[in-house]
Amino acid sequence: MSDRRDKILHVSALDFIKCGCFGPIRIGSTLGEVRAFFKKLSGLEEEYLNLVSNDKSLEGLCVFVTGAIKIYLHKKYNDEFKVSSIFVEAVKKNTRFIDDERYIHFDCINLRRGNSISTIKRKLEELGIEIKEQKTVAYSVELHTNPYGVLVFEFYPPEGVFESTAKFVLFMVK
Repeated sequence: MSDRRDKILHVSALDFIKCGCFGPIRIGSTLGEVRAFFKKLSGLEEEYLNLVSNDKSLEGLCVFVTGAIKIYLHKKYNDEFKVSSIFVEAVKKNTRFIDDERYIHFDCINLRRGNSISTIKRKLEELGIEIKEQKTVAYSVELHTNPYGVLVFEFYPPEGVFESTAKFVLFMVK
């Protein structure tokens, strides 16, 4: 019988931002690779959702979801499903695992849920991660880093739609 520690995947936010990978999964990974990832972490069941799109060039989309992770795969034309984006919710202080079954340990490198934009910018600078663009999109702010990462902050009314009130909620690569 295998030890449970063998089944724990350690993922770093630094690798996610700098390399665009979530463990063995990255943009362009195939559906088979994503299934193998979930199968390897016994106890995690894949949630397979077929979504409808108005995009005529998009033949299919599926999403794997577990805990705080969403892996989107697109199928264009006659090609196979491939990862197009990965979303990981930012974790709160004292949180180590990002799935309910406690198989995925996420090292957030002190980029915590609820941090302000100025705090995250300072921490990214300390890590040597360059911010190439900051965008305000509806009720959120996106910090795009070199080369892959996007860190998403949301505004929380009634505080108002001000950069100073935006709080960190999500890591993303796309």
